[in-house]
Amino acid sequence: MAKEIKMRKSTFQSFVVGGMLLSALAFPACGSEASADTVVEVHLTAPGMHCDGCTATVEETIAKMAGVDSVRADLASKDVFVLVDTALTPAAELHNLIVKLGFAAPSDELE
Repeated sequence: MAKEIKMRKSTFQSFVVGGMLLSALAFPACGSEASADTVVEVHLTAPGMHCDGCTATVEETIAKMAGVDSVRADLASKDVFVLVDTALTPAAELHNLIVKLGFAAPSDELE
C-alpha cells in the first residue's frame, strides 16, 4: 500500500533589518492548518532589555511558542524580530509575553 506524503508549503520572505536585506525560507508544520500567508515577521520592542541575559530570556521564551520559526533579540536597538505563523500565535500574544517578562510596558504598541 502506498503511503501519502505531505509536503510542506514554503514561502520565501525578505525583510530589512538595520539596513541589511535578510531572507528567510519559512515552512509551516506538516499537517497544520497554517497557510504560507500567515507566516510573517513581527517586529517588537523590548526597551527593558539591558544585558545579554535579557536577550537570551526573550529569545528562549519566544522560541517555545507555537508557530515560531525564528527569533532574534537585538540588545543595542531593543528590537525583537520574530518569524511566526500568526494563525498559531498572534502578534498581540508575542507582545503580551514581552510585557509579562517585564521588558515592555503594556501601553507599548505593536508595529
